[in-house]
Amino acid sequence: MSARLPWATSRLCTALAILTCARSAPALQVEGKRWAAGVETTWLGLPKGHIGLMPGGNDGFALTAQLVGRYRLSSVFAIDAGVGLPHGAMGAAGWVTFEVFERALGSEERGWGLRAFQQAGPQLGYAGADYFARHNDSFVGYGYTAAGPLAFALRFPIGVCLDWPGGFLDTYLEAVPILALTPEVEMLYDVAFGTRVRF
Repeated sequence: MSARLPWATSRLCTALAILTCARSAPALQVEGKRWAAGVETTWLGLPKGHIGLMPGGNDGFALTAQLVGRYRLSSVFAIDAGVGLPHGAMGAAGWVTFEVFERALGSEERGWGLRAFQQAGPQLGYAGADYFARHNDSFVGYGYTAAGPLAFALRFPIGVCLDWPGGFLDTYLEAVPILALTPEVEMLYDVAFGTRVRF
């Protein structure tokens, strides 16, 4: 009887170890997905612009799009980037932001959750045709979406992000204040919605 006790104990420890590894596997898989890439759409921008789709006509809000990416540095920090049309009243631009986030709801083991986040970083692109409409009351043509004076700005997005079960996809909604520093200092505001695939 005593000779079989070490053997039984060994088998029990092995079974517990396998069970523990199996339970933690989803969390490890999610933890390993540091990269994400997707598409972001902006709407309800102020001041109103005319670059992008205009579902409400010339008096409506412009709908714009960007390609976005994210790299998670740790459990609370990430780097985000994007290129495209960041606002209906600005030209094409690229941006990079530093993100601080915290899980508000959800399960680490299952890979789903709701995160709150805050970002800050620079944006560089073109002032756009609407810049001249706002300041000079003149229309210079849509060619200024990717031409004309450069606009250097600072972005301060704040929002929430849903990590879908399995950790392969996330969807976020954010408010985006943009402080343009050139050609003139002005504040712009936007609402962005995006979806990214994590890998």
